Amino acid sequence: MEINYCAKNGFSLSSILIIALLIISIFLCLIYLLFSENILVLNQRKNNSLQLNTLNAINENYFSSQGSSLLVGENDDSSFKKLANVANSLYLGIKVEKKINDSLIVFISHGTKPDQLLGNAIILTRPELTPTVAGKTNITGDLLTAKRKINQGRLFGVPPLNPKYLNGEIIVNEEINSRLFNDSLIKNIFNFTTYNESNEELNEPIEIMNDLTINKIKKRVLQIPTDISIEGFLEKGNGLETLELYVSGLTHFTNETKSTYNLQIYSDSTISIGDNVNIENSVLVSQTSIDVGSNCSFKNVQLFAKDSITISDSEFLFPSVIGLYVETDSKNKYDNKIDISSSVINGTVMLVSSTVGLDENKSKIKIDEESVVHGLVYSENNLELYGEVKGCVYTYNFLYMDGKKEYLNWLVNVKVNRHELDDQFLLPMGFVENPEYSLIKEEWYHKQKFYE
Repeated sequence: MEINYCAKNGFSLSSILIIALLIISIFLCLIYLLFSENILVLNQRKNNSLQLNTLNAINENYFSSQGSSLLVGENDDSSFKKLANVANSLYLGIKVEKKINDSLIVFISHGTKPDQLLGNAIILTRPELTPTVAGKTNITGDLLTAKRKINQGRLFGVPPLNPKYLNGEIIVNEEINSRLFNDSLIKNIFNFTTYNESNEELNEPIEIMNDLTINKIKKRVLQIPTDISIEGFLEKGNGLETLELYVSGLTHFTNETKSTYNLQIYSDSTISIGDNVNIENSVLVSQTSIDVGSNCSFKNVQLFAKDSITISDSEFLFPSVIGLYVETDSKNKYDNKIDISSSVINGTVMLVSSTVGLDENKSKIKIDEESVVHGLVYSENNLELYGEVKGCVYTYNFLYMDGKKEYLNWLVNVKVNRHELDDQFLLPMGFVENPEYSLIKEEWYHKQKFYE
């Protein structure tokens, strides 16, 4: 007699086994996911504990001693290797590692607190040319100037000035220094050579750097003798902690590139950054120009160039530095420029000149009406400001352009609000003579695109 295991109202044995295996597989997957999540949570708690203990220890010991290293704690939960002071251009980083049986590493940046001088909304340092205010200028905070008189002007096609354009006081100081920044710091950034015997040169030069090629690199400092293209996703933690590239040629970040790697790139030619690029924790230095494409995002990034820096439709999260250094000893005319359009900058925008006050020096910072700077705008020459500054402006000269006609030291439609500068904003090194250091405990940012 034939036995049939599949009755009309039942299931076959094979179906029961398959269902049982599926249930067991789902159960095991859930256990794995819960286990993985617990591991991630524990690691995050360890990391948070490490950062908290580090912050406390540095606040108590590091800034008072200014030593190059110190030990943090003595017990199992807070015993660390030495704190290494890691130079990262104008913001300093502190690297902290767990001492035994732990691979946790924390990089903490610190800067300097703004002093009383930078508590003003605008500091105008040109001594011989009287400032003129016009249009929809709106200043919240004090205006510090080297001239005792400020004119109120009218321009054709420009709305009349509101008599209450200043929510603050006019303070006169005829001895304002036209140079606040210690320019030797930015000079040193450019004092690199394209070849140094201490640098390691690859046997087979890398022309394309991506997540595959970067893992083959065994040295921390590399000489790249050709143009280089950087592409793909370079993730922090792959291979080396920090990679320094000295490039003899063009450096190009292709469209859609994302990098959280600790990169320091020093190029003798242009550095170009494509569209939709996301870069974190990097210092990019060009002896000529830096061009930034549209819809890019940067975090803890510093850009330095000598000829020009062009930024369009992008955002820089704090702490960021955009710096131009103008050497005024080799040409008859200087038209170096930082050009910022439709962008948000959280940090410091700075133009430093080897000589201040030359008539032939036309170098400038230009910020268009669609841009916002949350921080400090510092210019040792001209500032052409149409956008909004939530913070402080320190400049030798304002510049307003009407077609090809220029108006020197005219503040036209200038919008500066010192009261809206975040309390936790910290300056790069070099702006304060007797700096009070502090740690950057959290990243804040201001995104113009969320505002109408």
